Amino acid sequence: SGTMSSDSENINVFCRVKPSPEDDTVEYKARNDYSENIAELEIANPLQSMNRHSQNAQTTHKFAFTKIFDQTSTQSDIYEAAGRPLVESSFQGINGTLFVYGQTATGKTYTVSGYDNDGATSPIGESPRELSVTEDSGVITRVLSDIFSGSTGDNELESVTISYLEIYKEVGYDLLGEGRSKSHPDELPRVTPMKDARKRLNLRNLSVHTVNSEQEALRWFELGNTNRKVAETHLNDASSRSHCVFTIGVTCKKGGNNKTTLTAKVNIVDLAGSERVGKSHIERSTLLSEARNINLSLHHLQQVIVALSKGALRHIPYRNSLLTQVLSDSLGGNSRTVMVATISAQTRHLEESVSTCQFAQRVAEITNKVKANETMDPDALILRLQDEIKI
Repeated sequence: SGTMSSDSENINVFCRVKPSPEDDTVEYKARNDYSENIAELEIANPLQSMNRHSQNAQTTHKFAFTKIFDQTSTQSDIYEAAGRPLVESSFQGINGTLFVYGQTATGKTYTVSGYDNDGATSPIGESPRELSVTEDSGVITRVLSDIFSGSTGDNELESVTISYLEIYKEVGYDLLGEGRSKSHPDELPRVTPMKDARKRLNLRNLSVHTVNSEQEALRWFELGNTNRKVAETHLNDASSRSHCVFTIGVTCKKGGNNKTTLTAKVNIVDLAGSERVGKSHIERSTLLSEARNINLSLHHLQQVIVALSKGALRHIPYRNSLLTQVLSDSLGGNSRTVMVATISAQTRHLEESVSTCQFAQRVAEITNKVKANETMDPDALILRLQDEIKI
C-alpha cells in the first residue's frame, strides 16, 4: 500500500485475570470463541445475589473482549496475542501501541516489564551478565528480542532507537537521561512537550538512544527500570502512581527495493493504577492532592476515550494532559493499538474489576486510521510519479 491509503480499525482489547487464592475468588466465566475472534467475560455479583430485594438485582456483568487470558495464562501467551502483531506491523512501517490499564497490583507492570529483579543489575566495571528472555519476561523484553531476531518478513531492519518516559504528577522525566545534577542525583532530566513547525509533538529533553543489538537494548531498559526505582524511593512508592511510556523506533528498508524506507514507532505504556478514578464523590472529600493529581491524567485519558468512542467530529481534549498528548496518535490517530485490561478476581476488588472492564468496553469502540509510514528517496519518487502520469 502506498503512503496515502489508510485503513480504519478498532482497538483490540484483551483482559488478563490475575491469579488469586481459591477461597477469595469472584465467580467468573471466560469464554473465548477463537473462530469469531471474540471473548465474553461474565462476572458474578455475590452481593446482589445475596440481596434479591434490591432494585438493581443484577447478578452478573457481561463484557466483550478480543480475548481473555485467565489465571493460568503465561507471559508468552499474552505476547503472542497482543505484542508480536505490533512488531510485525512495525516492520511494515505501521505505528503500534500497547497499553495496560487496571488497578494497582493487578499485574500491569508484570505484564509490561516482567518481574523486578531487584539489585540484579551488574555493578559498574564488572562484565555485564547476559540478558535474555525468560518465562517471566514481559512485553518490552520480548518485543526488543523479536525486533533484533529479524524474523519478520522480507523487509530489512536498518536501525532501532529507544526512549523511556515517566510521567508523574503531569511532569515528564527521562528514565534514560544522563544529565543529572550533582546536587540532586535522584532527579531525572525533565521532559516538556513542544510543538514543532508542522504541529507535531516534540518531547524536549527526552533522550533517544540508537541500539545495535538486543543486549544493548535490554541494558538500557534495565537502566530505565533502575532509575525508576531510585526516583521512587524519593516519591513514596510512586510506582503505581506514575505512567511509563517505553518507545521503540524501527526503521526498515523495503525488501527488494532499497529506495523505500519504512519507519514506525511502537509505544508500550504502563499506566498508573486506575483505582478511585472518576469517583467524584470521593474527589469532593479531601483527597490528597497527589491522588487527585495522578488520577487527573487518567481522568483526562478517560475523557479523550469517551469523546473518541462517541465519534462525530467532536473536539478531542488531547491537550489537557501530558499523557494524552503523548498518546494522541495511539488513540484515534495513526497507530495499531491494543489494550490489556488487568483485573483481580478477588471478591474485595469486584467493583474495581467491573469498572476496569467498563472502561475497556469504551476503548474498544475507538477507531484508528492506520497507514504505513513510507518515504522514497527523491530519484525513486520522481520515477514513480512519472510512471503515474503516464497511466
